[in-house]
Amino acid sequence: MRFLSGCLFIVFILSVAWNYLVLYNITYIIETEQIIIKHGVFHRFTDYLEMYRIYDYQKKRNVIEVAFGLMNVVLITRDAGHPQVVFRGITNSEDVIPVIRERVETEKMRKRIVEFNNPPI
Repeated sequence: MRFLSGCLFIVFILSVAWNYLVLYNITYIIETEQIIIKHGVFHRFTDYLEMYRIYDYQKKRNVIEVAFGLMNVVLITRDAGHPQVVFRGITNSEDVIPVIRERVETEKMRKRIVEFNNPPI
């Protein structure tokens, strides 16, 4: 029984350490025209999202994130490659949604993008 509980404890510690590494190795760069996301532990990836493709925003927090003062910001986009972009582990004091929203609106006006939405039935 001790062996099993010891193994479970080691798996738990390794899982926490891995999640910390993943979170530590994410960089979000919010520029005027695009968002750049650099991520990966062993293989580094860089994703680019044009601001004008974003059309909705969400904040999500679970119990653990509330305890640590963190949140996830979800961007809903019209990008086929990235229909949802999740900013993980953002500190709750950083209110990034108004910054992103302002830049999205500026880019849409600059590129003269007009959206047509179907009215609800």
